[in-house]
Amino acid sequence: MLEIFSISDIGGRASQQDVIAALHDVAGIACGLVLCDGAGGLADGDKAAQLTCDACHAAIAQHSLQGLSSDPLRILGDAIAVSQRHVQSLDSDYCASTVTMALIAPPYAFIAWVGDSPVWLYSDRCLIRISSSHGLPQEQWRAYQISGQELGNHEQSNVITRAINKGSGIWSPDMRAITVKSGDQLILASDGLDAVLTDEEIEKVLNTRRENTSSGEIVQTLIDAALARNTSDNVSVGVIRVLDPTSHAPEIPATPAVWGAIYDHLHSQQESDYVA
Repeated sequence: MLEIFSISDIGGRASQQDVIAALHDVAGIACGLVLCDGAGGLADGDKAAQLTCDACHAAIAQHSLQGLSSDPLRILGDAIAVSQRHVQSLDSDYCASTVTMALIAPPYAFIAWVGDSPVWLYSDRCLIRISSSHGLPQEQWRAYQISGQELGNHEQSNVITRAINKGSGIWSPDMRAITVKSGDQLILASDGLDAVLTDEEIEKVLNTRRENTSSGEIVQTLIDAALARNTSDNVSVGVIRVLDPTSHAPEIPATPAVWGAIYDHLHSQQESDYVA
């Protein structure tokens, strides 16, 4: 059984470009979250985010929990590919969005993302970042093109190298599979949160809460912390808490993907930059 809660706040922007929604299987069983952050520098970023979210939600809802667990990373990748095709059908050349999805079929969690919306695992009072940003500065840092100091003061900190968009081909998401246990929480957020709070600060905020704090209280606490730092972006946060790692748990094949393999899929050689 899962406890899922999310909030989107307009933050420091004039309009809301974030969309976040719970994912359900064909029987209506809650199984995860999808978060989309429209590119703020593009006129129709909000449309791209909503369309991406709707397409991913509909794609997951076609499967049973057992079906989702049979090949979860492929299903996540297919859902994101479908969303890309939907966005490409928009009557606009000025639309792009990030997408981050998390499915949980305890004792496993499966994460896929395109863009810079982060995912963390909060377990035993420790916060662990699961995703790696497709932000331009982070990509350059991982490629040893810039230093850590330059990473923190990059002039193009809001530029991403991958997005669900109309202009390029179908991006393959990065994916990960991890194990989870009762009490663990997956936290999804738009970059309006980690633009103003470091991972260490987020962990400190989480650790100030009592152990039985609800997912709703945790989400509101993180939103409030971002707003207190005067985030200039929309800020969205979603939490998935594992309440019972055996409830609705299907039999999952022991494939390398299930046992925590990291899938960094090859993507198109064509690169476009988007302001998120």
